[in-house]
Amino acid sequence: MKLRARRLSLPLVLSVSLLAACGGKSEEEMMASAKTALQQQDAKTATIELKNLLQKNPANPEGRFLLGKALLDSGEVVNAEIELRRALEYKYPQEQVVPLLVQVMLSQGQLKKALGDYGSTKLADKAAQASLDAQLSAAALGTGDRDRARQLAEAAVAGDPGSEQAVLAQARILSSQQSFTEAVQRLDELLKTHPKSASALLFKAQLQLRALNEPDAAITTFKQLLAVKPDQFDAHDALLGQALARNDIDAARQQLAAMKKAGVPGGRTALLEAKVEMAAGNYSRAKELVQALRRAAPEHLGLLSLAAMAEARLGNYSEAEALAAKAVQLAPQSAQLRYQHAQALIKLRQPAKALAALKPLLESGSKDSEALALAGQAAMLQGEQKQAEEYFKRAASLRPDDQRYRAALAIGQLSSGGSDAAVAELNTIAAKDKGTGVDLALISALAGRRDYAAALKAIDSLERKQPDSIDVPLLRGRVQLVQGNLVEARKSFEAVLKKDPKLLLALGGLVTIDVNEKKPDQGRARLEAYIKDNPKNSQALRALAELDAQLGKPHEQVLKSLNEAVRVDPNDALARQMQLDVLLAGRDVKLTLSTAQAAVAAIPNNIELMERLARAQMLAGENGQALSTFGKITSLAPESGVGQLGTAGVQILNKDFTAAQRELKKVLDVRPDDLQARAMAIQVELQLKRPKEALALAKDLQSRHPKAAAGYLAEGIVQQELGETDPALASMRKALTLENPGESPLRLHALLRKVRRTAEADAFADSWLKSHPDDITFGLYLADLALATNDLPSAEKLYRGLLAKRQDLVGALNNLSWLLTTQKKPGAVELAQKALALAPEQPAVMDTYAGALAAEGQPAKALEVQRKVVQMAPDVPAYRLALARFLLTAGDKAAARQELQQLTKLGKGFAQQGEVEKLLAEANR
Repeated sequence: MKLRARRLSLPLVLSVSLLAACGGKSEEEMMASAKTALQQQDAKTATIELKNLLQKNPANPEGRFLLGKALLDSGEVVNAEIELRRALEYKYPQEQVVPLLVQVMLSQGQLKKALGDYGSTKLADKAAQASLDAQLSAAALGTGDRDRARQLAEAAVAGDPGSEQAVLAQARILSSQQSFTEAVQRLDELLKTHPKSASALLFKAQLQLRALNEPDAAITTFKQLLAVKPDQFDAHDALLGQALARNDIDAARQQLAAMKKAGVPGGRTALLEAKVEMAAGNYSRAKELVQALRRAAPEHLGLLSLAAMAEARLGNYSEAEALAAKAVQLAPQSAQLRYQHAQALIKLRQPAKALAALKPLLESGSKDSEALALAGQAAMLQGEQKQAEEYFKRAASLRPDDQRYRAALAIGQLSSGGSDAAVAELNTIAAKDKGTGVDLALISALAGRRDYAAALKAIDSLERKQPDSIDVPLLRGRVQLVQGNLVEARKSFEAVLKKDPKLLLALGGLVTIDVNEKKPDQGRARLEAYIKDNPKNSQALRALAELDAQLGKPHEQVLKSLNEAVRVDPNDALARQMQLDVLLAGRDVKLTLSTAQAAVAAIPNNIELMERLARAQMLAGENGQALSTFGKITSLAPESGVGQLGTAGVQILNKDFTAAQRELKKVLDVRPDDLQARAMAIQVELQLKRPKEALALAKDLQSRHPKAAAGYLAEGIVQQELGETDPALASMRKALTLENPGESPLRLHALLRKVRRTAEADAFADSWLKSHPDDITFGLYLADLALATNDLPSAEKLYRGLLAKRQDLVGALNNLSWLLTTQKKPGAVELAQKALALAPEQPAVMDTYAGALAAEGQPAKALEVQRKVVQMAPDVPAYRLALARFLLTAGDKAAARQELQQLTKLGKGFAQQGEVEKLLAEANR
């Protein structure tokens, strides 16, 4: 009986299934049910109904569109994009799909793609076009193109004045202009007519929280948003974040439970759960949660940031640095990500990299106290005491409510002359402070005012707080080094290396001591041994390259270390920057350009590398490409001014001074105190024959930077253009007394000579050199001037004096070699060889070398070198004339005649045509 019953059950089940299928919902019923669910903001039910519908009819365009909308409401943006694109494929009206699709793209950070794909799309329906314009306005704002964002917002308002999207676009523009109160007022007006606008409520709450610093008001608005849309992730995230900011872990867990109850997708819930576990100190659990999430979204910024934080808390700083670096690469404008990256680098004792990571946040007018404080720590580790003090002072002045405020005041007293009371005050604060921030500021301030004994005492106090910290002996060694106590500094650095033999900062201290003790080879050997044991340490390879450059080693040797640093760590941006700086100083245009292109491809969106790429493009004569690269820099970092200044520089080269003037105005509107921008603006005004405007800019520069020489030097140049000699000289003399006089001594001396006040010029030159013996630039100027005026004895004396101070001055080596050759003195070949080692493949240096070889009895080698010179620079007549001379000396009259005949074609355009005719007559004999 059981067997029979079992057999009978199969057809019974089949018949029930068939009956269910026959009696199921039709497509129309499922569509109607889905639309009702969407109206009731029940995205889950709508999704189920629409998926069932599409199983029956996969090509239903409206079903695809509504499913995309439901998935977007559920926070499943990736799948939403897929469905919306299918809706377009199945010819669902663009007017409905495109605005929503762009919204989805924006939610995934696809700002440039949205602008590229739909920036020129025109929709027939005005309301739809207005919605699209509003979304594109947000995209343009996100990429830094404020003008386009404003134009699109205005178009949205014109197309559909009272619509939700148009008003939101207006509010975004107001927010970008720092008009936060007006933006909130505009949103409140919208909420009167659209009280359930989740977008308006979210934007309002975010402005209250982040821009207006009204956390209580923001919490109220976030709660209103959750009443409208209980599963709104950003609201839950913000409320949970506020609980964590109060260190109220219980409240955070309650918010997390409410989020789960509301049905927020599991992945997002897990993200916030990881944040809670981090705050609760459960770092391993947080790491576990984040790792699971990252398997599905490896480049999610929030997950990368949280993963880096978890690794740092667990002491895995190398992993933390790698994760933070990747996050910064994906979002270079994020200050928070740069903080994380810098913190990890500081923990890894890589201060130079930390400062490079923070550089976009450290402009002259920066109000980022966190970045400044981190930069202070990095500068301290690097031994730059004065710079560290400046960073700490600026950071503290921006946060008067911080517990370190008293410390900032005391530091200010120290920097302005100081007093024992200020030191005592800082010591008191540092003793009470459980952290180390005040200790570091105190050490920095004391070292900055050269009170090394007190700085060492402060380090002793820090040691009592952190007896096992490796930073303590490292700081002690740094202070002893600048103190000049090399014996004790050596002991300190050696003590560090006993604890951590691989700590390169300590090894670098020993190398510095070796160089100071005139034992550079010993220092170099230390680095080479370290690299042998740590062949993949790019930082050590960079240090070796820096040492070689300092010692005047050949160009190829410096570049070899940097090439290896890039090979072992392609993501070492500093190594790539140094590599490009060496190449840019040379003349191998193709190699420089290809290397810069490779650097930007390896590390996209790195402003420093992109700026060097643009310079390489300019060197190659590709000014159009350089403009494009500077434009990309502007879109990535519009506030930095780097892109706009570079663009203006290219336009000045192109003699498009009006365009350069417009670009510089953009910079000065955002960064009115930018010295470089104002100096360039003055130059442009002079080129446009507007000296009065240039003079006004110079005066404004003086008022903004009264201690800087730039404004007074600029005024002197303008007055000189106007023919006002005495006012020009007075301004230049004033510039000499201020910070960074720059070209002021050169300009003053040149002007005195121009107006035939030669005795006064000579007296000034003697006086300036006596008081500024290390001013290499002025020394080179005087030497070159002596050479140009055929005062060969003075030129020789000046060049020799310069080379006694610096052996890596290629120009001085080259010109002194030429002088010795001309005067038939020995030593020219050796000097030319040194110049070539520093600047290989430079035609001018090779030409000098060939002349020296010929003068010292090596005609065959001279001829060989000069042939290469002419091959490298065939359009320089002087090089071809020298080659003809050497050919005649070698007895090859036919070849000499061929070279000379080419020169005769230049006619009077070549000043040495008389010598050409004389040599040609000799070749024809």
